[in-house]
Amino acid sequence: MHLSTFSLPGKPELRRPIQTPSEHFVLIEAASSSPVLGLDQAIEAFFEDGMSGETIVDGVIATSEQQRQDFWNLREHIPEGEVLNGGSVKHDVSVRISDMARFIELGSDLVHRYGQGARLSVYGHVGDGNVHFNVLAPEGAESPAYLDEVSAKVSPCIYDLVAKLDGSFSAEYGLGQDKLPLDQIYGDPLKRHLMGKIKDVLDPNKVMNPGKVVGSQICDLS
Repeated sequence: MHLSTFSLPGKPELRRPIQTPSEHFVLIEAASSSPVLGLDQAIEAFFEDGMSGETIVDGVIATSEQQRQDFWNLREHIPEGEVLNGGSVKHDVSVRISDMARFIELGSDLVHRYGQGARLSVYGHVGDGNVHFNVLAPEGAESPAYLDEVSAKVSPCIYDLVAKLDGSFSAEYGLGQDKLPLDQIYGDPLKRHLMGKIKDVLDPNKVMNPGKVVGSQICDLS
């Protein structure tokens, strides 16, 4: 099977591998150093088994390095696609792998309950439970104002859902500065306390990255 030549509007270098619409897509890369394992045969058997059991609706197998890169280009251009569609409210969260499907279903219900035509951009890493659960404004809407309202009304519900599933409000990209208020709500107070004690020992004058993850007062050393 080969990549389709169907192009995405405005991005002719990005081609849809499957024209059949679907709710979910999975990108799998397999490798083996075994001299006896026939990887091509194993992948084909995986596809046949999934399609016969109706777990897989359709699929495409890359047959060259260029096609492999084309697949990954689609995945890597998702953030750019969000920007080209007016930006998004991002929720970089993680849950147990066994809870990923449930989280996406319940989180989607929360967004759709909010209504007003919000669009979802959901992608992530099945292997570690990391989900980028991002919300985009409806087509034609004034994105900044709409996304501000989503941040205020929907994001707290998303983070509450993650907490109920014993997940983390911060996954791949850590806390940064934007998520420090969330750490006060959902983070572990004992962890913050221990981090503060360690910082007091290593940085008694509080001059190293002051006021970031570990709250501190900037000292006047003049």
